[in-house]
Amino acid sequence: MESNQPPFTLQKVDLLEASFRRNDVYPSEYVQNRLQLEISRRTELPLLFVILEVEIWQEHGTDKVMESKIKMGGQFSVAEGVDEKLLENFSDINAPAILFPFVRETIASLTARAGIPTVLVQPFNFVDMQRRKQNQAKENQADEEISEDSEGIVEESDK
Repeated sequence: MESNQPPFTLQKVDLLEASFRRNDVYPSEYVQNRLQLEISRRTELPLLFVILEVEIWQEHGTDKVMESKIKMGGQFSVAEGVDEKLLENFSDINAPAILFPFVRETIASLTARAGIPTVLVQPFNFVDMQRRKQNQAKENQADEEISEDSEGIVEESDK
């Protein structure tokens, strides 16, 4: 990889899916925003495709009063010689962070047009999310190792 060439270049952003629903009667009191997101990727070097899927809904008590699902896809070119670790980090952190403002704008636009208070999705820390996923994976691995050790001990004590 040439040192003056960036390892990744955004080529395009596509809205892949957008859905929106709200109740006929929208409450005037406080509603709680809930957010869930998913990241997926496909690599076909020299291209990387990352999809950011965001579901947002508002709750008023136990009622869902608004829900929306936005799926945004980004196509990135990948420079020759980029190693797998850098590609993985970019896919899990940088690419979704690049796509997220497009998702936020779509949600704000849909809610403004729906005659309800505009939903301004707050910025999201993808670095922290990735760190939590890695910690969870380590805990799960440790639990599996303990479980395997425990199974071994149980089998020995049964003999």
